[in-house]
Amino acid sequence: MGSKNKLLNKYHYVLLALVILFGVFRLIYMFSLRDGHHVDEAWSYGYANSYYDPFIYSSSRYGGVTDTEHWKNLNEWLPGSVFKDYVTVAEDQRFSFDSVLYNKEFDLGPALYTLILHFVCSLFPGVFSWSFAFGINLVIFVLSLILVYLIAFEFTDNKFIGLFVVLFYIFSGCGTANYLYLRIYSLFTFLTLALFYAMLRFIKQEYRRNITAFIYLPLITILGCMTHYYFLVISFFLTLFSGLVLLIKKRYSDSFKFGCDMLFAVVAFFVIYRPALNMLMPYFSRESSVGGSNGYATSYKWSISAANIHFFQGTVGFFIDFSVPLLLTIIGVVVFATITILLFVFLFRNEIWFKIILKKIKEMVFRISSRIIRFFKNQDIVLYIPVLSSIAYFLIIPHSVSLSTMGFIERYLFATMSLFIVSYLSILGSLLILIIESKQKSVVKYPVVCVFLCCLAFLSHRSNLLTNEFKFTNMNERELTASLDNHRCYVVTHAVRDMVWLSPVIANAEEVYMDLAIFIPSEEHTIPQLDSECIILLNLADFLTDEQKEQYEDSGDIELVGLNRPSVYMTADDYVEMIEEQTGFCYTQEGEFPTFIGELRLYKVSESACED
Repeated sequence: MGSKNKLLNKYHYVLLALVILFGVFRLIYMFSLRDGHHVDEAWSYGYANSYYDPFIYSSSRYGGVTDTEHWKNLNEWLPGSVFKDYVTVAEDQRFSFDSVLYNKEFDLGPALYTLILHFVCSLFPGVFSWSFAFGINLVIFVLSLILVYLIAFEFTDNKFIGLFVVLFYIFSGCGTANYLYLRIYSLFTFLTLALFYAMLRFIKQEYRRNITAFIYLPLITILGCMTHYYFLVISFFLTLFSGLVLLIKKRYSDSFKFGCDMLFAVVAFFVIYRPALNMLMPYFSRESSVGGSNGYATSYKWSISAANIHFFQGTVGFFIDFSVPLLLTIIGVVVFATITILLFVFLFRNEIWFKIILKKIKEMVFRISSRIIRFFKNQDIVLYIPVLSSIAYFLIIPHSVSLSTMGFIERYLFATMSLFIVSYLSILGSLLILIIESKQKSVVKYPVVCVFLCCLAFLSHRSNLLTNEFKFTNMNERELTASLDNHRCYVVTHAVRDMVWLSPVIANAEEVYMDLAIFIPSEEHTIPQLDSECIILLNLADFLTDEQKEQYEDSGDIELVGLNRPSVYMTADDYVEMIEEQTGFCYTQEGEFPTFIGELRLYKVSESACED
């Protein structure tokens, strides 16, 4: 019997390895389809690899996008190597971790992920590749899947449910987008899962000695806080609800030691990473919250609404928008149904057939409700720790981030989305096993199981609907980069921070002249000297509403707020006409590239002569 169990365990772990391997190949394939990037991904490379120069557009330590006095690398011809040096490690600057800490001192995120990225990039000096960050994510992805399996197994004590959870996590919107997005959030997710698993093992007393837990817990907490400041929030709620579980289990001494251990970890983090306290203060103000300082802060109501949509769509595959009209509709339907049922009961209350039906309905309701109550009573109380922690985090974070006006907002929620997915899939897995092991006839229960799995697969597919933007499949960045390689390039864009996004794209250009749309209307503005081989790259696509265009046509000027947008309106074609008048060349549009920063339009000198 023992040898048979060992053999089953062996096959089971082989199956787990195959599922994880499938997930790895799937993720690699999806990464191969990427053809664009988010500005923050380029910023990760800049912070990691630029030598004591965190902002390519500013000489200020704070990198304010509106601090015009400190702007640099504008309105002059620069070698493309300036931008390449920003995102790659020079041969003599390898493993310069002191530079990374300097660059990250006034950033909104701590330095751990950036230090790891710098280490990897230092192995390939002078080379830029998105694969370096993806390689980090791929390792984290494998480790996260192992933790997902272990947590699900701890919840249910069933290895097949663990496999079930891992498989559906791989296909979920959260389990895909999180690891395609080349930022700190995959590491944030992994450390969140690791912290909860360590807490789980401690609660279940599966550590041989408590001293083991009291080493793991603070270590993971410090590393998590060094990854993202929001780790403080999720670790607080995980600690709170885990402590309550310990109190319910009457383990008062362990609860006190556990709380002190976690408090020690937080204090140690602030001692180790001195910039943290200064950078955390803005999160307590709506005006200076993430997004708020850029001029597009929104109310908590709108941010929590956006969080609701993206959190639940990315986990369970659907969301309920609790708007006033919807609530009124629900109340109306409930009231109407209640009145109808009561009227029906009143009219037929003395009929024998009705009494028989009513008795059967009561018996069925009692039987089903008893089974549901018994099912949830049999679930371990620790199953609700991540659910409650995720909901609490979900309610707190929108206070510090203007989610309704930002894109890619799932990134702030990925860690708790993963916890939530593991919990609710574990419950569904337990329900599935209950159906399979029931005494119902096979002809009844197996069709139910098939429908159950099909519905879950459909919802898993739907969970990717809002996270598809993380796949960056339609930006044609490879074509754009190849078009600029070894060419002189004149670039005009909206905002000074666009230089960060453009750095990987123009890194191999021969020379680059960076101009801002905000300067164009100025009398002092001049178009640089351009030769016939120079490529023009304009980010002046029509981004105004019809009302704003009419305002511009009437007054000749329009004021726009947020992200340092230009104060007047001009299309790319209008500006090319100005260039043609000055240079005498005739330009034709060679391509349009719908990028993160806007619609870039590429122009080259036409081989045919300009027509009047």
